[in-house]
Amino acid sequence: LNDTQYTVLREIGEGGFAYVYLVRKSDSPNSPLYALKRIPIQLPEQEERVRNEINAHKSVEGSNKILKLIDYAIVKKKDGTSEGMLLLPYCQNGSLQDLIDETYKRTRKGLSFELILQILIDICDGLEEFHKQEPCLAYRDLKPHNVALDSDKHAILMDLGSVSSARMTLSTRHDVLVLKDFVSETVTSTYRPPEFFEPLVDMRIDERTDIWSLGCTMFAMAYGETPYNGTHTSTLSQVVIPDDSTYDPNFNQLIKKCLEIDINKRITLPEVKSAIYGFI
Repeated sequence: LNDTQYTVLREIGEGGFAYVYLVRKSDSPNSPLYALKRIPIQLPEQEERVRNEINAHKSVEGSNKILKLIDYAIVKKKDGTSEGMLLLPYCQNGSLQDLIDETYKRTRKGLSFELILQILIDICDGLEEFHKQEPCLAYRDLKPHNVALDSDKHAILMDLGSVSSARMTLSTRHDVLVLKDFVSETVTSTYRPPEFFEPLVDMRIDERTDIWSLGCTMFAMAYGETPYNGTHTSTLSQVVIPDDSTYDPNFNQLIKKCLEIDINKRITLPEVKSAIYGFI
């Protein structure tokens, strides 16, 4: 990768469009471990998506709440195809999803309220980095699998492959179809807001799509799983908080405000942050 040789130790992840490998520098057996994301490219739109991911990293490279891009390249191969290569830090402490699964398996309960608040502050700070860009960006695929944790359980957003322009008006049927294709390929269905399932002509989309996914993530941290099954119909019913919930009732209300079906009535990120700090 850009004149530096890396040794692949093992595969550590696979997504819809990429493979991730654990690597280290070949000439230094004691060098740090890295994650190498390799993305096959066969079509121009696939290369554009890789370049968008690289640019998303560059736009927020000063943030410690978003995984840093160490190096990258788009390599032409002999068979005429290409491959995107992104070198990233290796997150050895796993993801938020790993923590949720381990905690629920061990205790049959969600994360502690204090830990939920700590992680939420980090996630909101990461989202804010995208939302404050000009033009405004949206993260688009927030879910516990895409949140890495450091040794102190502070959260770092990773996998920027879905980041895109936040604000758009769907003026034509073509705009609707383009968005539906993008969403079906890049936005996880169980964390997908209702406006992404059935976008309509003249609909306005903004960064509050991230707030819906944040609400699903909050619910998962508290109750072990997302409240929705990945269908449009399920997102059209108000979220049901378990009767035996032991969390602050105002926290449960905050989840409901994030999961407001109408994007125009949904709470904003500054309002979410204000509410979270109100619990501390």
